[in-house]
Amino acid sequence: DEKWWPYVSDNVGYMSNLNEDAKAFLSSIYSSVDNISAWDRVGKSGWSLTYGDCDSVDLDKEPTPFLGKHSEDHTTDANEKLLNYYTPELEKFVEEQYADDLHNPYFHFSPLTLFPDYDFDDYDDDDEADIKETER
Repeated sequence: DEKWWPYVSDNVGYMSNLNEDAKAFLSSIYSSVDNISAWDRVGKSGWSLTYGDCDSVDLDKEPTPFLGKHSEDHTTDANEKLLNYYTPELEKFVEEQYADDLHNPYFHFSPLTLFPDYDFDDYDDDDEADIKETER
């Protein structure tokens, strides 16, 4: 329901600044037993010394905060992989079907265009019907 977006949107994290969003969220959660925040309890020191074999572990240095270091081991090139599955027509179809979510003022989504040079004026309803048929 739309009425809940103002309350939920404070806890939406974004990949572009996930470490800051995680810190803000974990800092807002406090233990009812000792009043210590989740950030102070686990966020400052990260997951653990062995989690995911991340190259951020160095026993001679201060621990790396939760999501505080980017490791090449975690790189996915997701935008490039999307090109294996999307066509310009499918991109347009998805943008139209999810327009309410993509333009929701509480989400603050950044636009993502896979086919910037494609002329979407050539796109018509027949293309949309072909996409729906392919999905079945």
